[in-house]
Amino acid sequence: MEKQNGKIIFPLVAMLGIISTISGCGETFKWGEVTSTQLEVFVPTQTLIPPNTLKSTSTLLSSPTPTLILIPMPTWTPAPTLQPDEAHDLVLELLETNADCELPCWWGIDPRSYEWREALTFLEKFSPITKEKGIIGGKGGYFDIFLSSTGLQVVLEIYFSNSHIDQIHIINNFYTKENDGYKLEYNNPTYFQLVRNYTLANILTKYGQPSQVLFRSFAPNFIWYESRTLLFYPENGFYVLYISKNDLKTINDKQFIETCPSEGLIWLGLFDANDSLSLQDLLKPYEKLSKYKELEEVTEMTIEKFYEVFQVPDCNTKIITPVELWPVE
Repeated sequence: MEKQNGKIIFPLVAMLGIISTISGCGETFKWGEVTSTQLEVFVPTQTLIPPNTLKSTSTLLSSPTPTLILIPMPTWTPAPTLQPDEAHDLVLELLETNADCELPCWWGIDPRSYEWREALTFLEKFSPITKEKGIIGGKGGYFDIFLSSTGLQVVLEIYFSNSHIDQIHIINNFYTKENDGYKLEYNNPTYFQLVRNYTLANILTKYGQPSQVLFRSFAPNFIWYESRTLLFYPENGFYVLYISKNDLKTINDKQFIETCPSEGLIWLGLFDANDSLSLQDLLKPYEKLSKYKELEEVTEMTIEKFYEVFQVPDCNTKIITPVELWPVE
């Protein structure tokens, strides 16, 4: 990541830990070794990104940075590419219908039955509105889809072993145009209309009480002043992460962080429940589970109470935690 003229510019696929070598013909591939590196996920605030450099905000590499060789996608037979307006309309349709399948299925891609080549072949349809695509460490592929007419960014990351899809990660971000770039927005009515099937209230209403609710926040002077509320549904094969902006609140001369997860950006992790993946396994490509705390540990709210109050789609109830729980990292 580099800073130019006060704007943070994200590098190309370097954020995602790309593979070092690949060779093959047809559907036979030989994966090279990739430098192991720890990944941390952050969502920048007040970031301006020029339109021609808008990239996935899914990962930010910790040092040391690995040596990377950028390569083309593997050569499988792609599905016919749609026209830009057709691809745009199909994304909107899939956000509404999800191809008539339930989580952990996404847009008809089901980790319980799909092979990874099927998934990536399907996603090739969206190439006209894909800002970037590539292979992740010989273990997966990603597509960064951007609807310029709405400002919605949908990043799909698919991880596999052999031909089996292990995990699908979905990053739904929203940008508004500002001057010569795009500004990330946390709470925009258009965004919540587009992804309404996955808002906090709708997930709780449809899937019931989660097995775990975890929470993580950041100190007020940290560059990403946000909170992350994570709901884990292992029997359904998914987790959903709500990334919401923080406010600083003073109560009896003591500082607290206040946030409303109902107004958060929505990210999801999907997997086959029969694979018995732990939450630590699922978060490993992105951040450490140890950074999170059980909701009941940092608030007086039980999971039962959380489930009850946040089925209402408003911010009359917020999560409030003491600032000292979240030291500067």
